[in-house]
Amino acid sequence: QAVNAPALSTEMNPVGGHNEQDEYYKGADLNLYQLTYTGSWNYALTGGPSMDVLSPIASQVDPLYNKSEVFYLDLNQNIEMLLSGIPKNITASAGAAPAKAGSPLVSLANPYAQSIQVHYLDSTGHIHQLFSWDRTTWYTSDLTVATGSLPAASNSPLIAQVDPMINSVEVYYIVTDG
Repeated sequence: QAVNAPALSTEMNPVGGHNEQDEYYKGADLNLYQLTYTGSWNYALTGGPSMDVLSPIASQVDPLYNKSEVFYLDLNQNIEMLLSGIPKNITASAGAAPAKAGSPLVSLANPYAQSIQVHYLDSTGHIHQLFSWDRTTWYTSDLTVATGSLPAASNSPLIAQVDPMINSVEVYYIVTDG
């Protein structure tokens, strides 16, 4: 049973040639669950630390590594990553600031840097980026400080996209002045 909080992510997963649909959701017990459709539905507890009650879920398929990646906030507002079912606290791994409670999470595979990236908000409204080239070692950057931009407004959404027209990664949000 899913909890009544933002915590659902869907992906079309061609990993291993399965061509499956994966649904990730937060259970009432604050654990992460996966429903997989490969002609019939299968259900599994994914493992890993419990989720924060306000945690969203972000999932993606990483075409370079041919793996499914799932991100969520744990009880201490650290970003946990499940890579092929193995959990890792990537906030701690990168030495990054924790997310604010209920922070949006957006992730993408960056084809230009051949990295994966996760973006989130901290308690001061700064946008942070966690990124990795090898999916093992993680790095962090405070994009608000790096760009000299205004902090995000309270409860601002985050959107990240790869823009093939100018070969860049873009992050959108609402700043404190609206």
